[in-house]
Amino acid sequence: MHRLDPINANEPAKLLGSKSLTLGFRGKQFGRFIYVLRTSQPLLVSGTIHTRGVRNCTRLFIGRLEGLKARLPANGEWRGAEALWGKAIGVLQSRIQTRFLDSASLLRANRYAGFAILALDCLLLETIEAFRSGKRARNTGESRVACIRLLTSSVHFRQFFDDGRAGDFFTRVRNGLLHDGETRDGWLVKSAERYSLVQDLDGGYVVVNRNKFDLALEAEFRDYLTRLSVPENTGLRLTLDRALSDLCNRSRPKSEANSAG
Repeated sequence: MHRLDPINANEPAKLLGSKSLTLGFRGKQFGRFIYVLRTSQPLLVSGTIHTRGVRNCTRLFIGRLEGLKARLPANGEWRGAEALWGKAIGVLQSRIQTRFLDSASLLRANRYAGFAILALDCLLLETIEAFRSGKRARNTGESRVACIRLLTSSVHFRQFFDDGRAGDFFTRVRNGLLHDGETRDGWLVKSAERYSLVQDLDGGYVVVNRNKFDLALEAEFRDYLTRLSVPENTGLRLTLDRALSDLCNRSRPKSEANSAG
């Protein structure tokens, strides 16, 4: 069994500046839920997979996160609650870093990992937008809106995407990869430095540079974390609070979620 090192998140604007994964704030650590349990073999009891530890870790995560949320200012005020909001931002940073960014970074060294990288990025794109808006997409139409909104509003993407191109990306890249493991209608995935993030080619082809897209999305996430720590951005912190509440509710089994609601 191993556990991750703590993330140094004393300065929210630099949350992604290190490969270390810690939630230390002002020398304090936010519980133990940030640690990831890893075993080389499933825990077996009488020939069945033993999942009690997994259930307990999930409940511990939810319990500690809800305990933190109960202490966050209901109006999103930053001043006087910097450490609490810093911990909430650290929870989000750790979740995205460990589940998406680290994996995509490792895949960039693989010549043939373009589909895998962009598939992860398409999931991450909608995840980031859900936290930014405080509302997760519940159907394909809402996923499309979320994808277009981020690609056309982010400073890292909007020079490459208008509404039409972002809609094409959603249909021909996002849907193609996540549903069929392919891109569609002449959209290609490349990694060579000579290609822009998105670039038109002769014959109606369109290239997505998987490395530049991935790095742009990481930069957008980093900027989002920084904006969360700007004292005036109370609305942005309130949407994070709503998104964390939704995360807690969705993480429970349906029976527990119903009784909690």
